[in-house]
Amino acid sequence: MMVNATKYDDTKLLTRPGEYQLETRLDLLHKIGEKVGSVSNLSKLAEQIVKMTQHALEASASSVLLLDDSGNELVFDVVLGGAKSTLRHLRISTQSGIAGWVARNGKPLIVNDVGQDERFNQQVDNATGFVTRSIMCAPMIVQRKVIGVLEVLNKKDGTDFSVQNLETLLSVASTAAMAIENLKLHKSAIDEYENRIKIQEQLRHSQLMASLGEMTAGIAHEISNPLSSILLHCDLMLSEGIPSWQNRDLRVVRDEARRAMRIMRSLLTYSHQSSPRLRRLDLHKVLNRVINMRLYTRGAHSITACKDLVSGPLYVRGDSSQLTQVFVNLLLNAEDAIREAGRANGGNITVASSIRGKWAEASVADDGTGISEEKLPQVFNPFFTTKAVGKGTGLGLSTCQAIVTDHNGLIRVENNDMGGATFTVELPLNPVKRSRPAA
Repeated sequence: MMVNATKYDDTKLLTRPGEYQLETRLDLLHKIGEKVGSVSNLSKLAEQIVKMTQHALEASASSVLLLDDSGNELVFDVVLGGAKSTLRHLRISTQSGIAGWVARNGKPLIVNDVGQDERFNQQVDNATGFVTRSIMCAPMIVQRKVIGVLEVLNKKDGTDFSVQNLETLLSVASTAAMAIENLKLHKSAIDEYENRIKIQEQLRHSQLMASLGEMTAGIAHEISNPLSSILLHCDLMLSEGIPSWQNRDLRVVRDEARRAMRIMRSLLTYSHQSSPRLRRLDLHKVLNRVINMRLYTRGAHSITACKDLVSGPLYVRGDSSQLTQVFVNLLLNAEDAIREAGRANGGNITVASSIRGKWAEASVADDGTGISEEKLPQVFNPFFTTKAVGKGTGLGLSTCQAIVTDHNGLIRVENNDMGGATFTVELPLNPVKRSRPAA
């Protein structure tokens, strides 16, 4: 039985409020109007509205419940009084409870003795320990669509909620609904604008990188020709038995020319002038070869390198020499970071592999200096380096990214729990092909 529910006919004004009640209502709406104009945070605005409403109606508790995207559940967005921490973000079905009835029907309701109303949902009180005696709810409607419910509970003086109280709550619910909807639209517009700006920046960056790549490729070709000539003449002169002091100087010239040639090859790789020759290969063989190669170098003698590879082969489609270049570069960077950190124990590098769905992952982690948060997004940019002047060209990681991208893969970096950085390469798996059964 719903013996104590106050029916509200929205086709006519039920009662003419007294002078004090009207003044209170207008004052409340004025204050809410001021908040709407000064508060840009949705949750903060809803909390201010609920707080003023609860105070004006002399209620013990109050809340705003917003409909979720499905329209089937109400979510406690703001809760004041009662079990505030327990109810925050709690979900209730629109098919149960007094608030659910109000949301479902779009009608306000006063129930001054919830124990006598079959719609009352006792589960909320059981979960919170709050005792609801009376409740007053108003739907929050925008363009004939219910977006939520504003409710107040238990008059502080123990008296019943009145129809005049409900008129006030309805006025507040209407104002709050418009304010909340406008803030949502405003936030959506800002998000869309920021997303467009981000897309435009990415487009400009892509165009810049394309232009830079084209220019870099031209420069690399132009410089490679004279470097090749220098190397050829150095080799010819060294083979002719020149004096030792000239021999020594020529070797320096030859070695520096070779270093410049390696930089030119990196530039060409970055600018995608060298296409990979993809074939099915075991990535573990590449990783083991790279690790063994570094173990015998003088720079890595004091560094402990360990492997944590998934069992069995790890088949991908790739260019063995280019993938070797990627992981050699990552290991060299890890060694540099460890030396920069000045580890007393020499430092540690871990090379690991795993399988995630249709992707093979291979990572190189170190306990070096790590990378500052502001520099993390820039590490793959060409010519960007965290090393001292003269210690790096800033092309190593951009070249790695170019190679991995040509392999239809991804490369990412993050700081790890050891204090250093972890670089992870993701490549599409190329599992073993099943042989066709004999006919």
